[in-house]
Amino acid sequence: MLIYTRKVVYNVNRTFVPKASPQAGKEINRMAFTPLPDTVRVRIHITVGSQGVGGSITLHFQRPEFDYEDMEELADALAAGFVYNLMGPLDPNATADLIEIYDMRQADGWVHRKVIDIDGRTDANNTPLPPSVACCVTFDNPHRGPWHRGRNYVPGLSEQNVDELDIEPDTVSAILLAYTALLDVPPAAFLWVTVSRWFEGAKRPEPLIAAVEGVRVRNNLVAFQTRRNPRP
Repeated sequence: MLIYTRKVVYNVNRTFVPKASPQAGKEINRMAFTPLPDTVRVRIHITVGSQGVGGSITLHFQRPEFDYEDMEELADALAAGFVYNLMGPLDPNATADLIEIYDMRQADGWVHRKVIDIDGRTDANNTPLPPSVACCVTFDNPHRGPWHRGRNYVPGLSEQNVDELDIEPDTVSAILLAYTALLDVPPAAFLWVTVSRWFEGAKRPEPLIAAVEGVRVRNNLVAFQTRRNPRP
């Protein structure tokens, strides 16, 4: 299987700068921090291969009046449940190595980081695919349209997981089961939500937060993730 990628350049502030752009070295599209009531943002880092190349997936959760200890409990629950189950069908050269949880109620809120070491558990004789080759999982909520839905691009697939450009059905099912468990048993009493800051290309006056009601993979084709501007 041939996979083509296009190289882009990022400056030290992680702001996208097209190569050879006259804006190189300058910050563009920088957005001010937007507080989210009762909300944490979770970023789970997954490294693929010996070169340390990887990606991350981002989730949001809500819990009224949570404190730092609640964030620690959330990290522990995600590591033991969601992350362990998610890594099951992935390549053994893929490792979930860090969970970061950000208090999104204010710009100087808490940050909790939990170092983990959870490997994929497929056949060890397989070859990992680049982190940009992923399974796209879509999150549904009560609102219509793509501007309201959330999604994750799950890296760490191996050649064993993919036939041509189709992800094996058993792999898709195992990934979906890991996400569905977040709905069945909310981790540390946190509710899984989506956060929509944009609608039809324009920034919303206030972010729209909605509870996740279901998860799906729209088709079994592999997705090719590209980097986006960081969202505060």
